[in-house]
Amino acid sequence: MSTIGKWVAGILATIISTSVVWQVTQPNGLLNHVPVVPQAPHAPRINNITGQPEYDEKAMMLDLKPGERQPLKVMELWSGPVGLEPSCASGFLLLTWQVREPYPIGGEDLLIEKIIPRSNGRTEPAGRGSNGSIMLGYCDEASIINNGLTPYLVELRYASGMHIP
Repeated sequence: MSTIGKWVAGILATIISTSVVWQVTQPNGLLNHVPVVPQAPHAPRINNITGQPEYDEKAMMLDLKPGERQPLKVMELWSGPVGLEPSCASGFLLLTWQVREPYPIGGEDLLIEKIIPRSNGRTEPAGRGSNGSIMLGYCDEASIINNGLTPYLVELRYASGMHIP
């Protein structure tokens, strides 16, 4: 082999070996595996099965400490077109949620409960778990509760509605 051939072979060997070392040491390379952390989905889309129009879809995040109870004030969350006046019999709120952190494990101890009218403050479960959907009446009093041992970051998606005759 000629001197020039040895020189070219040496340069090619250096380029190839440098390229291989660079590729295996990059994140997710053979020698530097980085685990992929799944991204939590957003709160599910609102599925309006009422047959009535929905208004003003919004989203918000709640940071719930272990044992924390956060009231959901339907009357304060409800919004619609000017002139549309909801009542306890006509207004409602469609609500979905997703525990964003911790994810994918976590959120099984999340509880949404509402107060049973005229029951001296007794409550009943309206929803539970890391994701779901419920419908609350305009005058309902509800709370979202973290019954777990770790903080939860919860995304709520909600839209107002009204039964129109």
